[in-house]
Amino acid sequence: MNTNVFKQYWGRISAAFFVLLSLLTLLHYNTTLTFQDYASSRLTDATLNRIALDIPELKLADQRFNQAVNTSKVARYIDQLNDYLARNSHPIRVIAIQDTHVKANDIAKSQITKNLLFPRQTISIRFAILPMEQNYHLYTLPLILSIILTYLAVPFLVSKPTETVDIIAEQEDEPCRLVVDLTTRTLYLNKQTELSVPLANKPFCFYVAMLDFCADEKEAALYHNKSLPEEFLALTSKYFTRLMDLGHTKRKRPDFNANIDKMLSEIRNALDEIFQTESEAKHKFYPKKAQGEGSRSKLNNFALSGLSCDDFELIGK
Repeated sequence: MNTNVFKQYWGRISAAFFVLLSLLTLLHYNTTLTFQDYASSRLTDATLNRIALDIPELKLADQRFNQAVNTSKVARYIDQLNDYLARNSHPIRVIAIQDTHVKANDIAKSQITKNLLFPRQTISIRFAILPMEQNYHLYTLPLILSIILTYLAVPFLVSKPTETVDIIAEQEDEPCRLVVDLTTRTLYLNKQTELSVPLANKPFCFYVAMLDFCADEKEAALYHNKSLPEEFLALTSKYFTRLMDLGHTKRKRPDFNANIDKMLSEIRNALDEIFQTESEAKHKFYPKKAQGEGSRSKLNNFALSGLSCDDFELIGK
């Protein structure tokens, strides 16, 4: 990889390296401590079993009868046992059996007491736990792993934030388009797909036909007081048949020349909800309202003007 990349992003790379090194070193240290505690526990139990087998030879005093114990014999036994543990580099020492104590020459990090239960008495054994020797060469493993993992992570560490900004800016610059999904019979914008508005079968087919018709016919004319063009009605039939194929309806084709005002009202309500935050882009898709009262409204051309095929997308066509 280019050395200029490392120079430019050395801060990120070094920070990632030290974070990885710290985590791996801590993991290695805790694992080592856990293993040492487990090993000490196993050695303590094994030594305790050995002492349990040798107890009859030591002839410890029975406290119930105030018998005297042969302290020197018990002390010699402890010394011999500790010599064996030392020769084998075991990190434990016996420092007391019942009331017989010996001085531990090694520095103990902790002491524990175990009890041997016999039918007539309980004998306590005290152990000194010694620090284990550390193999510091193993600490090179976290260092090597940190170097490898940091090198593998370099492509992610040097990714430029501007790339993400450019992607977001590109999405924001994308023109607002109306998406018409026949599979769900809904309308929504490409910029806010989470807001989708459903329409009933008849106004939905009517509006899809308007989009298709007006995108091809730049001088499209649709009036209340005139029969709708045959090309337009063919499109309404086409999309209604498609809805039947998709399982949205099983009814016969409705009369799209009837109740036009009601259909347009439902369409406008849906568009008002969809274009709440994109009001400037709404005019291309919004059927024009009549200007005036009574018969004058019949002269209103509610066709969509200035619309092109790139302004909307049909899904499931």
